[in-house]
Parts: sequence; structure tokens; C-alpha cells
Amino acid sequence: MVLAFLGGYFLLVTISAFLGRPERVAELFRAPDVNAALFFAFFMVTDPPTSPPKHRDQLVYGGLVAVVSFAAFELVGAATFLLVGLLAANVWEAWRRARARTQVSAD
Repeated sequence: MVLAFLGGYFLLVTISAFLGRPERVAELFRAPDVNAALFFAFFMVTDPPTSPPKHRDQLVYGGLVAVVSFAAFELVGAATFLLVGLLAANVWEAWRRARARTQVSAD
């Protein structure tokens, strides 16, 4: 999850810097924003109660956090863009777990 999040996050930011206005995303490569992303990756994204247990789901989860976080930064630019991405991934994980439970109970 850490590599999926950090890889996706910095890939999207780098692509945005090359294709758009680099001064808009340059701050994400400097402290304290890069420190926030690292703390977020190692402690928040990998929180055991809310993160998926299977490797494939972890990759999807980390990538989803990265994509939604970057989209929130681009659309809103608020300081809470990382938390928005995590919230979206937690909603996805809750939906996935609920769907799996209903499939097991239906069988």
C-alpha cells in the first residue's frame, strides 16, 4: 500500500508538473508537504482496521488514495486533500467488505 500510494501520488504530481504549471505542484515536493505525504503513507494508509488484508486489494486501495488525493488537490487545493483520498478509499473498502459479506451469506 505504501508503494502503491507513494508511487501513484508522485507519478501524478510529476506528470502534472510536466504537462501543466509546475509552480502549482512544486510545493508538494517540498517540506512540509512531502513530509505529510510520507507520514500519511506509513501511518495513515496502512492503518490495520481500515485497510484491506489481501495484497491485490491493498494495491487498489493505495492507488485509489493517491488518485483521489491528487484529484482533490487539483480541484480544491485544500490542505485536507490527503484525508479526502483516505476517506474515499475507506468508503470503497467498507463497500467491498459489505458486498463480500452479502455474497457469503447469499451462498
